[in-house]
Amino acid sequence: MDLSEKTIEIIDRLNDSSSRLIKNKYEVSILIEISFFSGKHDLFRDLIFNSKYVNGLKNVLSSGKVSDDAFKKKTYSDFNSALQKSFDLLKLILADEDKTVNDFFENKYFQMAQNSVINLMELTEDLALCKEFMNRNPGIFGP
Repeated sequence: MDLSEKTIEIIDRLNDSSSRLIKNKYEVSILIEISFFSGKHDLFRDLIFNSKYVNGLKNVLSSGKVSDDAFKKKTYSDFNSALQKSFDLLKLILADEDKTVNDFFENKYFQMAQNSVINLMELTEDLALCKEFMNRNPGIFGP
């Protein structure tokens, strides 16, 4: 899939203004491109918002500061639900898109394997950066 100048500019600005570089630049670029040209702005915004939430929950769980079992169980449940929602939103965004792109995402993110979950977690970290960038630049990802 060819990328528009608008998508390339957004990725460059995002990388220049973020605390770290996007690890999955190709995937994030493709998702931005689809959101612009397939009218899936709302799905993309939902995905980046949810990704920010997933990362927040992951940070809480990995901090080791959660000692209450009931809270830990609820947080794990929320984390699993939010991660599943990210998976579902990705599938919706990619629906009816280029077969090559879908095959790439299928092989990297949608397999029932530990590596796919790890890859999805890394992608949510990148998409959380998009959410932070959107907060600093309202309207950057469409109307």
